Amino acid sequence: MLYGAIVVLRSSDLSGISCDREEMMIVNLTEYELQMMHVFWNAEESITSVEVLRRSIDKDWKDNSLHPMLQRLVKKGFIREDGVIREGRAFARTFAPAISCEEYYSAYFACLSKDAGVPTLFSALIKDADISASTLLQLEALLEQKKEELKE
Repeated sequence: MLYGAIVVLRSSDLSGISCDREEMMIVNLTEYELQMMHVFWNAEESITSVEVLRRSIDKDWKDNSLHPMLQRLVKKGFIREDGVIREGRAFARTFAPAISCEEYYSAYFACLSKDAGVPTLFSALIKDADISASTLLQLEALLEQKKEELKE
């Protein structure tokens, strides 16, 4: 898993943060923020902070750091407040991801490939990862799809 990761977003995705080249910006996620994002990405619907804790049994963060982390993720534009539900006797805000897991890692690897180059990055992923034959077939299909897109 990648920690201290970087995501590149269009300037329209987040307001009030300075932009980098080509109308893009770099936002860092801490290890715990990235773990929390995986909780949101694996959820099928908007979830409350209590549900985040329920789904985070194997996570490293402490219960009292949950709310500040949620607020940082909202501020950074990774999650959004999605509504309010009744939970027991109280009302609780629900949160949903504002960016998908695929969008995040796509931007992350796009950022890496600007420095290392796509062939170098792809080569490192293939050599170091435990990749099955079915995964290689999926990658081949994606490459063929991209080749077709480039022809058009």
